[in-house]
Amino acid sequence: MRRGVHLAIGVLAFCLYAGLESQLYGMSPGLVFLGLCAVFTGSLMPDLLERPTSSRHRGFFHSKRALTGSAAVFCLAALLFLLPEIPYRTVIYALSAFTLGYLLHLCADSLTRRGLPA
Repeated sequence: MRRGVHLAIGVLAFCLYAGLESQLYGMSPGLVFLGLCAVFTGSLMPDLLERPTSSRHRGFFHSKRALTGSAAVFCLAALLFLLPEIPYRTVIYALSAFTLGYLLHLCADSLTRRGLPA
């Protein structure tokens, strides 16, 4: 799948995620920008870690284990961000946005003919 498609999926999902968080907490524009940068990075990270130079580039960072791990980290970070008195909320929010992009990259790749390795 092309980079632009991964970025578009990540940004669209982030808009929904940031909109929901903003409704709950009224986030600042700086925090939204940080999340947007994080989701951009997360959407591209699997292909930065394993260069798509051939059709066999999908290794550990494009695997079902990485998909499961990123889903778990995203859920944990998103739930922690909902707690009002949690320290390092900005870092947790950036982590949740990053793993959202990474997770959606792997989900999109899983829909291709090649899928994800185990």
